[in-house]
Amino acid sequence: MASPLQKPSRVRRLFARSLYILGVLLVLGIAGELTARFMGFRPWTETIQTISIQPAGSFYQADSTLGYRGKPGKFDLSINNKLPFSVTHDSTGWRISSPHSMPDSLPEIWILGCSFTHGYGVNDMETYPAQLQELMPGYRVRNFGMDGYGTFQNWMTLRHELAKGQKPALVVLAYGAFHDQRNTANRYWRKALHGQQIAEGLRYPYIRLDENDSLHIHYAQLQYHPLPLQRHLALPSLIEERWNRNEDKGLRSKYVTEILIRRIAEASHQAGAHFVLAGIYRHEETTNMLRTFHLDRLHTVDISENLERPLLRISLDNGHPNPIAHQLMAVSLKKYLEQKVLK
Repeated sequence: MASPLQKPSRVRRLFARSLYILGVLLVLGIAGELTARFMGFRPWTETIQTISIQPAGSFYQADSTLGYRGKPGKFDLSINNKLPFSVTHDSTGWRISSPHSMPDSLPEIWILGCSFTHGYGVNDMETYPAQLQELMPGYRVRNFGMDGYGTFQNWMTLRHELAKGQKPALVVLAYGAFHDQRNTANRYWRKALHGQQIAEGLRYPYIRLDENDSLHIHYAQLQYHPLPLQRHLALPSLIEERWNRNEDKGLRSKYVTEILIRRIAEASHQAGAHFVLAGIYRHEETTNMLRTFHLDRLHTVDISENLERPLLRISLDNGHPNPIAHQLMAVSLKKYLEQKVLK
């Protein structure tokens, strides 16, 4: 029979062992936190971006296929009450490229893209599609870009417009590597949307691949959930980065984009149009994607500008191209089209 004196001894050993384990975990946690900070990680800070819109409300409308598209009309916007600009959507919800009606007899250039193409933060005639229209008056340039769109929505937009029986002379797909995450709605994209007031309530389409590489379409209002203590410590941000990277590999976001680009190119060619893949974001992964399709003998061109330069950004804290960058992009695109495609 155990002595009554043995019980306190066991309790003390258990208590000491627990303290030891907690001490080890604390040391490991401190070491991990210091390592994360040394690697450049910091506690997560929410970036809240407010957009004021007149007329009040949203300048998007729901779309059963695309999730959302532009609402017809003219809108005056301001980003964080310090960057005003005006946006005009035509009767079908796409941004205008000319202040005047263009003759239907003109051959058309269709530009598919995201907010870089739609022209986030710049006025109607400052977008690169509008400036391309001014540089190439013998064509009708149509801006099918929209804020937040990925390659998947670009593909569905093209299919929808071609189904109307319209025949473009040229289709330009504006591509940046950040579109990959949008096509699969991974955590990188959900995190980027967090705090963007203008994106609240929007329904996004995204892709999942099955074991046979078939595309399956889903729709959702995307939500981002940070890890515990991520607002206070750097270590969760390091852990999340590894998690997000593994998730992206599992979703095969880059491969999904490749499939979509090939489908856009095929649909364009079947419609009798030239196809050009244009890089709009200066990044190694964008360059690699352009190289892949250049080797496949598709027309590719990099019209991106160095948006690390404050001179080319709409603001110091927002990396969208400003009117100067849009003008340079339009000039680069015109030069390539005239020299390599529309000869």
